[in-house]
Formats: sequence, C-alpha cells, structure tokens
Amino acid sequence: MASNVERLDRFLANNFFGTRKDVKKIIRSGAVEINCKVVTDCSFHLDPLKDKVCVENEPVFAREFVYLMMNKTAGYVSAKSDKRYKTVFDLLDERFRSAKEFDALHTVGRLDLDTEGLLLFTTDGSLTHFLISPKSHIDKTYLVFLKEKMTTAEKSECINRFADGIHIEGEDNEDEADCAPAKAEFIEKEKALMLADSEAALASDAHEFSLLTIHEGKYHQVKRMFCALSNKVVYLKRLSIGNLNLDPFLKPGEYRELTAEEAEFLKSCSIKKSCGTE
Repeated sequence: MASNVERLDRFLANNFFGTRKDVKKIIRSGAVEINCKVVTDCSFHLDPLKDKVCVENEPVFAREFVYLMMNKTAGYVSAKSDKRYKTVFDLLDERFRSAKEFDALHTVGRLDLDTEGLLLFTTDGSLTHFLISPKSHIDKTYLVFLKEKMTTAEKSECINRFADGIHIEGEDNEDEADCAPAKAEFIEKEKALMLADSEAALASDAHEFSLLTIHEGKYHQVKRMFCALSNKVVYLKRLSIGNLNLDPFLKPGEYRELTAEEAEFLKSCSIKKSCGTE
C-alpha cells in the first residue's frame, strides 16, 4: 500500500474535524463523499493526493502545514509546557491537540507572560525561521500603554530617538545594546482602548498611548526602549507581523486558522525576501 494512503477517520482528524470520536460521527452520518460517492466506513482508505474528499459538499484538501493566528491573552506563556504558568497551547482545543501535527506545532517567536495580541502557530519551520530572523527585517507593530504622562516635547524626543536607534540597558542576562531604527507615534486614549479591546488594558494605569513598529526581537525590547526614556510600559499588545494584522474579531484567548490567502501571502513574502526582492 502506498505510503500516502491513510484511513478516512485519521485523514479528517488530521484536518481538524475534531477528535477521532467526532469524525466517526461525521462519517457515519453520511456527510462524507469520496469521489462523489458517500462513504460511511471509518476505516476506508484513501489517497489524499488523488481522491476528492468532501464533507457536507465542501472539498477537503490534504494540508502540508498548519497555520494559526491567536489573540494571546495575558497570563499565558509562549511555551508548550511550563511548571509555573498556563501555556498558550492550553488554549487550543482538542482538534489541534489530538492531531498528528501537534508535536511539530510551535509558536512563531514569543510574547511575554503579560503581553497580549498576535501570536502565530505553525508546523512550517522554514517560515518560522524567516519570520523571526533579524536578517529578514519583518516589521512588528505593538500597541503600548505607558505609565508616565509626556509633554509634546518629550513625545517628539521619543519619536526621534527611536528613529535614530535608541540605546537600551542590559536586563537579566541580556547585555546593553543599540536598537535598529524604529517608528513610533502617539495616539489618543479612545483609539488605544478600541485597539486593545481587553480587560487587562482597561485595568492598566496608563497616561500615554503609542504605536511602535520594530523589526527586531531583543529580550523585552519594547519595555527596555521606553525605560531608556524613563517611562514604564503597563500594557503591551502586538497588532501585526509584516502585513498580517490581528483579526479584530478575535477576543483575548481566541484563535483561528489563517485563510489560504493569508498563509500564501506570508510564504510568498519569505520567497521574495530569500530571492533578494521586495
């Protein structure tokens, strides 16, 4: 039997139609067609590369990689397991936790325990390497809530110093460093709260609000950049990676699969960069 042939119930489970128990119910209900014929045998073997599979008249294609977008909520660490804290993988439902791809599923970079916003999961290691590599210069935009009030002159100084590449002090085991140029702008509280859409943001004691775009990933970089200007970050949320924006309909802790267009866009960007084109 060819190596790409697999059982129908396994194929559907690996394509996130639920647990093995869930997909057995789907199959036995008569909702699955293979090559235009209803199949109710869970052990039926198919070739995903050759056979046409439909569930409730919608085609199902064999996936090469998994791509997920999460609106990470505060209080979760970006790890698969942790002895002290809950992890972002705990937020995934059984469809993903029981699939064969789960062992290869990983986060694209990290967000700190108290940081919210856009976090990507994938099984595509090449894409992850591209997105997190400093050489790729992928923009990442953050919504920043700041504790101290700033004058117009202080805001202007902040924008200019970030644009020039600010020096940040060492923290924990990280050395001091010069940051690459970054773009900052200050926004009104109403807009910031709308973008945050989070209880954690409402609870923060913030007096200034900024959008900051960087293309590095230094340890606690955003917090250290504002610390260099004697201000403290009290709430932080990532809004975008490259041209991929966080879905505004995802509440903190929610996630969804990337659309085919979103996934292809990310992959096409990596191909263009690797070929030296923009």
